[in-house]
Amino acid sequence: MLDNTSWTLIASIAGAIAGFAGATIGAKLNADKDIRLQRERLSDERTKIEVALERENMCAIHRALSKIAFENSLTMSVIQSDSELTIAEFRVRYVENCDRLHAAMATSAVYYPAMTSRLRAIFGEANKFWGYQEIVLRADYETDRHAAQAARNKVFEACEEIDRLVSAVQGEIEQRSQYLTNRLRLQYLS
Repeated sequence: MLDNTSWTLIASIAGAIAGFAGATIGAKLNADKDIRLQRERLSDERTKIEVALERENMCAIHRALSKIAFENSLTMSVIQSDSELTIAEFRVRYVENCDRLHAAMATSAVYYPAMTSRLRAIFGEANKFWGYQEIVLRADYETDRHAAQAARNKVFEACEEIDRLVSAVQGEIEQRSQYLTNRLRLQYLS
């Protein structure tokens, strides 16, 4: 039979074991909680960075398309036709136009592959615009009015198709932007 001292010793040991177990379990729970919070913070930061990068890329494509739509518009065709623009200056603008489209297609190929085929279609129509517009600029309306008007009609057709394609792609960009906005809102609510 155990005396009071033995019971006191056993109770002290049991208390120490229980205290140690409690402290260990508490430390484990706190560590798990800290790890979970850190993972959530990292996930939140990663999402913010990804969204910021995606918005930046979408903005660059949208701006390029806006410039393309203007440079390949009826307004620009009239401006070029009525100005003293030389063929050399015209071709410089053409190359700049191609550079913008190449940059937009590169960004699209990396980040938005589904968009790339429509950008290629815009590129094809832009080449038609610039080709027919050069014919318009070179045309002598006094000697070959028919050929000049035929080229002008092709310019107008290309302008309409470019406008349609640009509007469609910019609409997709706007939808994607709205999705990203909603994604961030949901993240902050959870």
